[in-house]
Amino acid sequence: MLFLEASIVVIALTLVAYFGRFLDLRGALAATLVGYIIYLFGGRFLFIIMLVFFVVAGALTHYRYVEKYGAGGRGARTWSNVLANGSIACIVLVMGRLYGVGSPATTAAFLGAVSAAFSDTMATEVGMLNRRKPRLITNLKTVETGTPGGVSTYGIAGELLAIAILSAVAMMPWLSPSLRIEQWRIPAIIAIAGIVGSTADSIIGGLFQARYTCKKCGRAVEVKQHCGEKTLHLGGLPYINNDIVNIIATAIGALTGYAIQVSIR
Repeated sequence: MLFLEASIVVIALTLVAYFGRFLDLRGALAATLVGYIIYLFGGRFLFIIMLVFFVVAGALTHYRYVEKYGAGGRGARTWSNVLANGSIACIVLVMGRLYGVGSPATTAAFLGAVSAAFSDTMATEVGMLNRRKPRLITNLKTVETGTPGGVSTYGIAGELLAIAILSAVAMMPWLSPSLRIEQWRIPAIIAIAGIVGSTADSIIGGLFQARYTCKKCGRAVEVKQHCGEKTLHLGGLPYINNDIVNIIATAIGALTGYAIQVSIR
């Protein structure tokens, strides 16, 4: 019965996302896989938490998209982006089921992973709207908007907004009891894991992520191709892209959430 329910919900939402151009075709297939795993291993309430992240982040990505990324960018999320933000949450739930990890600890790690992904995404999307140039987190020097590791007041505001939204949803009376975590821990896990994960993303991105500039529009970008042309590599390790940094950051968020649950009594 749960599989049938998951099929109806996941496939319907994925189709809406695909035809609404929030996902490309392979991104939709990846989102279907992630959705099934979370629904079947975590239940409908954890699925709702991930869905909130996807809907809010996706809507904000589309908001003033050309202004933020230029006409040469891609508005639809790809399979790599979906897996970069959702794979750790899936792994946490599967491992929790296979190895018998306690439900509260597994849920805390899941919340940590989602909060890290949500906080980092919102920091990026809101931060891109800042008219002032960001500062690189590693040395506080001014850099071009879109540079990996760049932080700004708008970006911090986006991060805090993500934490507030996720906490509000997780604390709803009809949802929070199913998490089997003490009420006070839920916002603490989301806030601390979100900040730690997002900060780790900025530090790793600033130190190691490949940086590019578009030869055509001159924007600082994180991809090897923009405006239909190959971009110019400015620095960082070519094999460390945004997706890899996101996976590391969400893993750190998951470990943070888990640590808060099992170590603080």
